[in-house]
Amino acid sequence: MNEIITSAITRVSLNQATFHNKTFTPSYINFLFGKNRCGKSTVAKVLKDKTDLEWDSGHTAEDFQILVYNEEFISRNIESYDGLPGVFTISEQNAQTQKEIEVATSEMGLSQKSVNELSKRLSEQETLLKKQLDTFQTICWEKTKDFRKLVDPALTGKKKKDGLTNALLAEMNPTEFDADSLVSMCELHSARMLQHTLKCLKETSQPFHLQPF
Repeated sequence: MNEIITSAITRVSLNQATFHNKTFTPSYINFLFGKNRCGKSTVAKVLKDKTDLEWDSGHTAEDFQILVYNEEFISRNIESYDGLPGVFTISEQNAQTQKEIEVATSEMGLSQKSVNELSKRLSEQETLLKKQLDTFQTICWEKTKDFRKLVDPALTGKKKKDGLTNALLAEMNPTEFDADSLVSMCELHSARMLQHTLKCLKETSQPFHLQPF
């Protein structure tokens, strides 16, 4: 019979989960078989933690790095890419970096969603504001239609909806005028301009200029 090659670990004690005061002496190479939940993961945990191991003379737990390939190892060291079957990163640092990238990507997606929603709301508000401004301009234009005809000389630069509305909105300290007086002033101004024009036509040698109100 072939001699068993011994391991630096001379005894493994199992006192957790399904094991109670159980021990075994591992050889250099060991295969553990068993059904699910029979204790294989418990043995792996004991080996990884180095808590209940006895070592041969001249060796201690600090002399060895025990690597256990289990679900915990996979979770720490192997990270798959969503949507890319068969593509994954290996090593604890890379797996952690990949997780951080996925979290950042998710947060960026949420931020972009918020930006899109805010942009949509802003666009809706701008559309509503434009409609309200158009309505306001139309009301101002219609309400002043008859009066504007009477004071036309005073409306230089204000003979369109937007020009009239902008002038009204820009007037921070409006001055009250009697409508009849304002009409009379405009009629007087028109009469003076007409007289000036006729005079200039008679004196053709002199150029004439129409003066704004």
